Amino acid sequence: MKCSLFFQIGILALATVIVAPIVTAAPVQITGPMVITAPGTYILGQDISVSQGTPIRIQSSNVVFDGDGHTINGTDTSGSFGILVSGNNGPLTGVTVKNVHVNNFYDGLYFRGVNGGRIESVTATGNVRAGISLRSTSDTVITGCTVSENGEGFYIWSECSRNRIESCTMKDNLEMGLWLASTGRTSNGIIYDSTDNVVIGNTAIGNGRMGLYVDFSDGNTLKNNQVISNDQFGIFLDYSSRTRIESNTVSGGSEQAIYLYDADSTQLIGNTVSGAADYGIWISSSSGNAIRSNTITRNGKGGLVLNGEEGIPANNNTVSSNTIRDNGRLGIYLCRSSGNTITNNHFSNPTNTGFGTSCGSNSWNVERQAGTSITGGSMLGGNYWGHPAGTGFSETSPDADRDGICDRPYTFSGNSDLYPLSNVGGRGSPAPTSATTIPTTVTGIPTIPLPPEVTPSRNTTMTPTVTPIPGEKGGSISALPGAANPPRDLNADGLYEDVNGNGRVDFSDVVLLFNNLDLVSTSYPPSVFDFNQNHRIDYSDVTALYQSL
Repeated sequence: MKCSLFFQIGILALATVIVAPIVTAAPVQITGPMVITAPGTYILGQDISVSQGTPIRIQSSNVVFDGDGHTINGTDTSGSFGILVSGNNGPLTGVTVKNVHVNNFYDGLYFRGVNGGRIESVTATGNVRAGISLRSTSDTVITGCTVSENGEGFYIWSECSRNRIESCTMKDNLEMGLWLASTGRTSNGIIYDSTDNVVIGNTAIGNGRMGLYVDFSDGNTLKNNQVISNDQFGIFLDYSSRTRIESNTVSGGSEQAIYLYDADSTQLIGNTVSGAADYGIWISSSSGNAIRSNTITRNGKGGLVLNGEEGIPANNNTVSSNTIRDNGRLGIYLCRSSGNTITNNHFSNPTNTGFGTSCGSNSWNVERQAGTSITGGSMLGGNYWGHPAGTGFSETSPDADRDGICDRPYTFSGNSDLYPLSNVGGRGSPAPTSATTIPTTVTGIPTIPLPPEVTPSRNTTMTPTVTPIPGEKGGSISALPGAANPPRDLNADGLYEDVNGNGRVDFSDVVLLFNNLDLVSTSYPPSVFDFNQNHRIDYSDVTALYQSL
């Protein structure tokens, strides 16, 4: 069959379209301030310094800006941004900014009205308001960034939802490592317009007020973060409900490690909370929360607080399967708090319970039922009531039938645990930990009088027994878990400040020491890592090493 000439020409044209290669525009080299108004890839070819204004403006979607490791410097001018990503005609999409240093602007990097963007390997230092700031920006990923010595590390505020901040470092910022907020209070009431953000796998250390601060923002997830030695609070939720705080390590600070205010329906699950000068976890005027499977130890004043205010109680919380032990005074304190279910927890503190005013009934046990308890017994019921000296109710009361439940109820301050756990499972009564110095009490916490014989001394010290170092041979010591080389003493002062043995002292040494603190405190002589010279290894040594950087 013959085809018409027009048909043959059409087929040839179509074939030409199919086989013709797709030509991608070559990357554009940038050597000075620029306004980017077209899609494409733009690569910074040299450092840029400006005395005022915003040197890089991105006003187009589908832009990749690659700093190629270069630095953009400003002079702290009000209203200036190192890089401003903002469209003139509605939101931008598909914008990536990566591999660049932005220093000494009002904001180092500002995404305003951007959806589906990406911020990768950006370092922002010395910026007045924030290192990296987002507004009206959603579904954007921030990964591998470092924000330090700014007003705020990350400032994510107003109409910012479903963003993901992961694998970033926030350190030494004046206020917060991260401030996540909605529009908040307005003349028309409170507006919650930043929700469902994920903050995962980050490190927040040494920030001036808080590590992670969530303000008027609901439904967020904070997971697998290390929040260490921030000046006041580690994690602070303020008027922010339905948050999931999971598997974080939170330590240090002059106030509480984790603080919730008016933050209902929050889940605190599997966190390790220690070394705060005050209480480990403080739940204020918040109800319907689940506090489950956390380890809350060695906090200066106590472990956990459920505290309501006049008219705003802290009710109907579930506290289960937590280890709350070796805290300075109290295990758990309740005030204006009722209807809570507190079961299957391991308490071992100088005083395990304390009560303020207006506390109604709370449940300290469930009905006896089969199940593995927190102490390894085969029955679930109430809580384990220990004492650092091994003289607690659960440690001294009989369990004749060996079912993991003591033979009689435990009554305290008008409350009863009908089925207190025994240590029949073998995990109820580990050896007490070494004495620690109790930090100075701060204001704002109810004073709970204790008998003089159990009031901890702020000046208590002890000389630990020097034990052999694993792998010690000829003065060298074995590498800590997570390090390829043994620790090294670089300046011959007897302290092994190069914890990971890589020949220098930097932030990774601080993190490695923190992650292995329990190991080194029990298996190494204090002289090895006793950076604060108090004759033992504890969280203050992590802080002292960090401050020496």
